[in-house]
Amino acid sequence: MFRVCAGAVISTVDVMSDIFIIRRYFVQDITDKAYYLLALISSNIFLQLCIVGVKYFRKGACVITKEVLYTLSNFRPIVDAYRITTNTGGDETNSFSSLQEMVMNKGCELATESICGCILQCYGELNA
Repeated sequence: MFRVCAGAVISTVDVMSDIFIIRRYFVQDITDKAYYLLALISSNIFLQLCIVGVKYFRKGACVITKEVLYTLSNFRPIVDAYRITTNTGGDETNSFSSLQEMVMNKGCELATESICGCILQCYGELNA
C-alpha cells in the first residue's frame, strides 16, 4: 500500500515539476525544449485517455466524463492508487481490473513522459 501511494505522489509531483520547467523554459526563451516537454506530456495524456476509452466504453457518459477529467487534470495516479488500496473501481463490465489499469497508465507515463522528460531536462541543463 505504501509503494502504491508513494508512486502516486511521485507521479503527481513529477507532472507539477514538468509544468514548472515548461514555464521556466518559456520565460528564458527556450521555447523548443518547452514544446518538446509539452509534447511528451500530451502524448502521455493521449495514451491514458485511450486506456480510459477502452476500459469504460460500456459505461455511461457521466462515468466516462469523470474518468477523462481525472486524466486531463493529471490526478490519474492518485485515483488509481486509491482504487488499488481500497479495492474499488472494478466490476464485470470493465475490460480489465484497476491494477491492470494502473500498470498500463504507469507504463505509458514512464515511456512517454518520465524517462524522456528527464533526459530532455538533463540535456537542457547541461547545455545551458
